[in-house]
Amino acid sequence: MSTAEYVFMKDMTHSAAVLDLMHFLYAEDNADSGVDESLFPQTLHKLLTQPQVGRIVLLCVREKVQGYALLIPYWSNEYGGYLVYVDELYVMAEARCQGVGRGLFRWLASERPFGAVGIFLEVSPQNHRARRLYEQLGFTDRENRTMAIRFS
Repeated sequence: MSTAEYVFMKDMTHSAAVLDLMHFLYAEDNADSGVDESLFPQTLHKLLTQPQVGRIVLLCVREKVQGYALLIPYWSNEYGGYLVYVDELYVMAEARCQGVGRGLFRWLASERPFGAVGIFLEVSPQNHRARRLYEQLGFTDRENRTMAIRFS
């Protein structure tokens, strides 16, 4: 069982730690994503000043930030309510396999941020450990494929 604590980030106190974690995520799992890492501070600012568009969750173990999650709400006609899209989730290597990620999803089910009726997420094809966790938690593949376009 995890001894992690899950708290919504409310100010810039832990911004340096979260920015580092964001860089670690893309270095480990999405190296070819083409993400512009210079935009990460803008994400923090947006979610801290406009929490209705999304929240940052700090995953803390023994009062140290060991991970983070970006939660973005959207209304789903199909589900009849708000879904929380876990846009990013990262747990430091030394905190993995200790129930920190699993605990986050239990916390989300209990906390129900944005009055959510469910959770959506993506997992990269090479992240087998995360996929196994999500399947154990009851996540299933959807028939539809996610597609995106970036406006210039």
